[in-house]
Amino acid sequence: QALNSVKGVAKDRIIRVPEPIDKEPVTLPHAKQSIDLQVNDLTQLVTKLPTNYNFNNQLNGATQLHLNNQTGNGVVVAIIDTGTANNADIVPSIAGSVIGGENFVMLDAEPSATSTLNDSHGTWVGGMVASHIALVVPNDDELVQSLLIHSPESVLPNDATTSLIPVIGTAPEASLYPLKVFPADGGGT
Repeated sequence: QALNSVKGVAKDRIIRVPEPIDKEPVTLPHAKQSIDLQVNDLTQLVTKLPTNYNFNNQLNGATQLHLNNQTGNGVVVAIIDTGTANNADIVPSIAGSVIGGENFVMLDAEPSATSTLNDSHGTWVGGMVASHIALVVPNDDELVQSLLIHSPESVLPNDATTSLIPVIGTAPEASLYPLKVFPADGGGT
């Protein structure tokens, strides 16, 4: 059935963006390690201190859900992107969250939907959804010092020399199921 508003239909084609000059991993250079936040820790942080994670979660409505102890338990979120890495050594923020995945990119030697060889965008998106860690950072680190000035409730004491910076996603207890629709080297439509 024809629609008057449709002027034409064409086949999708993959258009590649130029490769970046440097593909350096983005890291917090002074973080000593991270600690996996368990369900009790998550519930305590998001319900007792909801304003710590207020900016994005207030904008998208997650703050109210967190206040009602709704943190994604039993929910599976599809991440339709470049794939979501499933390697706790490389992406500890979503360790245990990725439950499988599907690769819809039909290119030779294309990595799986959960490979660390994929462009990192889909993994970043998965982290925004389901992160559940606290970074262990030296007390004299610039990030800790800035947070102590601008958002002091976002820094938790750890020991005499380090602090904890919780990194909590919108649905930190959710499971992630990546649906890879972009090639490993990024780009495409």
